Amino acid sequence: MKVFGLLILLFGLAIANARVDDVDVEELPEGVKSVSGKVTVFADFRRPHKAGSIPLYIINRTDKVLELPYQDGDVYLKLETKGKAEDGKWKRVQPHAYSW
Repeated sequence: MKVFGLLILLFGLAIANARVDDVDVEELPEGVKSVSGKVTVFADFRRPHKAGSIPLYIINRTDKVLELPYQDGDVYLKLETKGKAEDGKWKRVQPHAYSW
């Protein structure tokens, strides 16, 4: 089964070194988890790259083609943070920079 990964800069507001790799699930780094029959997003905090970027894998283990909306090479996948325990809501912390 083929998957692809995106390398996302986790501090700042831009995607750094974003790329699409067509690899077999067996070729993913050790510890990168995915679920058979599901689309999984996995941030590999154990293997940070230079300048603090973290590999973010989007793993498609379904039989369907995965299409991700994007603009100017910027996938609509933005950073969020989880609120305090009392509200537990996710809040977006990374805005989208429109090209126009």
